[in-house]
Amino acid sequence: MAGHQFEVETIWNLTGPSGMEFSRDHLIRFPGRTELHGSAAPAFAGNPANLNPEELFVAAISSCQMLTYLYLCFKNRMTVRSYEDHAAGELLREGPGNFSMQRVVLKPVIRFEGAESQQTRALAIRLIQEAHESCFIARSVKTKIEIEPNFQFL
Repeated sequence: MAGHQFEVETIWNLTGPSGMEFSRDHLIRFPGRTELHGSAAPAFAGNPANLNPEELFVAAISSCQMLTYLYLCFKNRMTVRSYEDHAAGELLREGPGNFSMQRVVLKPVIRFEGAESQQTRALAIRLIQEAHESCFIARSVKTKIEIEPNFQFL
């Protein structure tokens, strides 16, 4: 099976004095589409107005989980009216100068069309787990990912 390739350009230029007091601001380009202004997290001398790699990491996991879940719901004839995730990542020090994203917690609020039944709730729960197991990004990282869904039936 042929793979898929995804291209991103990350661009930084020295704008002030050299040394440890350098700007962390940079540009992230998705060729032919949009540009994001990136920086380090504020805790690492970054610009709080710009996106940082840690936020983008959490966003990628959240987005992949959502898209996979929506696909599985569509396949199983469950109509999702809205999906809002409030995700958070926890970056921890593992040793001197070594950090890693230890945990990401996804807290989606998922609103379905139709009345709730024991069957529909059980299917919604099963599909959350299937989406997690199928999410490309979640399968690619060692970070512990927890999902705490809030299902609402309208």
